[in-house]
Amino acid sequence: MSMICDYLKVDKKTLNEFRNLDIDEIIEEIENLSENDEDIYSVDKLWDGLHFLLVGSSATDRIEDNPLSQAIMGVKTFSPSDEDGYIAYIESKDLDSIVKALKDVNIEELKNRFNIEEFRNNEIYPDIWREDEKLELFEELANEYKNIIEFYESALENKQQIVVSIY
Repeated sequence: MSMICDYLKVDKKTLNEFRNLDIDEIIEEIENLSENDEDIYSVDKLWDGLHFLLVGSSATDRIEDNPLSQAIMGVKTFSPSDEDGYIAYIESKDLDSIVKALKDVNIEELKNRFNIEEFRNNEIYPDIWREDEKLELFEELANEYKNIIEFYESALENKQQIVVSIY
């Protein structure tokens, strides 16, 4: 099964409504709201790789109080991760520190320490980490990193919340 990660911008009212739903209902609402392309950003299957690149651990080891980990996996979860999916969120009040942390990352340092063997040894999802594709893989991760900054800056500017969904 493929695990895709999407980030959805929502207003505070919608986020509060999500808090009263179970995970299946939240997923249904996310699907309905995802029809507006401006409000959703997908890192597709690269979420675990991006988390590993930024913080040095798999996204399954989400790091509390680490804005780079929170950028990928959210700040608070609606429910624990299970086979049905993972749903978390970032309130607009948390976006400023997350955007700042993302912007403070030195992309050249990331490139220099990008090690395909470490990705494989840590079983980073998905199983695509090949030495002969190292440059292309890094460029994909770097592109996702840049795009997520732009997406979060837009949400911050508009005082929106982010819902993180992986399923």
